[in-house]
Amino acid sequence: MSIILQADSVKKSYFTKPVLNGISLAIEEGSILGLLGPNGSGKTTFLKIIAGLLHATSGDIRVCGQPIGLETKRMVSFLPDRNCLYPRMTALDVIQFYQDFFDDFDRNKILISTHPAERGVWSWLIPFGNGRSSIGFIGEPEWINQRAAGLKAADEGALNEALLRGVVAEIPRLSRILRNAVWDNGVPFSSISNYSANVTTLVGRNFALLGNAAEFLDPVFSSGVTVALQSARLASRVLGRQLRGEAVEWERDFVAPLKVGVEAFRTYVMGWYDGSFQDVVYCRPEQVNPEIRAMISSVLAGYAWDEANPFVARSAQRLKALAEICGPASRE
Repeated sequence: MSIILQADSVKKSYFTKPVLNGISLAIEEGSILGLLGPNGSGKTTFLKIIAGLLHATSGDIRVCGQPIGLETKRMVSFLPDRNCLYPRMTALDVIQFYQDFFDDFDRNKILISTHPAERGVWSWLIPFGNGRSSIGFIGEPEWINQRAAGLKAADEGALNEALLRGVVAEIPRLSRILRNAVWDNGVPFSSISNYSANVTTLVGRNFALLGNAAEFLDPVFSSGVTVALQSARLASRVLGRQLRGEAVEWERDFVAPLKVGVEAFRTYVMGWYDGSFQDVVYCRPEQVNPEIRAMISSVLAGYAWDEANPFVARSAQRLKALAEICGPASRE
């Protein structure tokens, strides 16, 4: 069996007082070990060193072959016999204190997660400033209906909550982050369908459609505000010229340039759901040139009208080629 904990000649002293004097042991997978000894013999000190809360004076400890650090803090839990937090700390203070143990959790960033078995199912976790968060998931109606058929719920709100909790439980990272979350929604959990839509024309007699009224692709990359601002920018310039008596063509001066960015966003949205863009996102870092990653990140950050960026000008062709280079990616 594999060794999950290895300690070699571990020593710990507080100033000149030795507490641990060369502890060595090896614990195999599946073992249960109890540390017995009188008060002051170093039991708690040893456990704190394993948990990464104290540093050994000398010696070496490894958990599953890893030296004590960020990786091992994910695997080791330590429950002290007294409160180790300051009484003045709020719940948000505690979150910020412990988030340093997990490099995949940043309370100030939106977290997008994909289901490990269903590529078309993804979730969002959007943090708010008061310690609350917005959470939800997107999935194909057939998949959601199949899941719902196996659930018993008192009403639609309870059914939606059960569906959401089920998805969270099946996404490892999300499940870990939310394991102690309080599901206090305040209102019934709700769902919407057929949210993505486009229109047959963007301009007509005395009107031009802007923002989501013109095009609502998908919320996965939060492109709505970018499209709204860019469409307003383009329309205001054309309208200003028209009001000054200049000859304008709304299709040429507004619709065509607006569609440059919209079509770039559409490439990555469609690629997200057919799996090709997910292959790129989850691709091993060494497989994709950092400059290419920067170009794609630039598009998703809102620079979708920068036609000097090859992942804007020929987005579909280049994404397809890049996905073939990466191959089907693991999302572990």
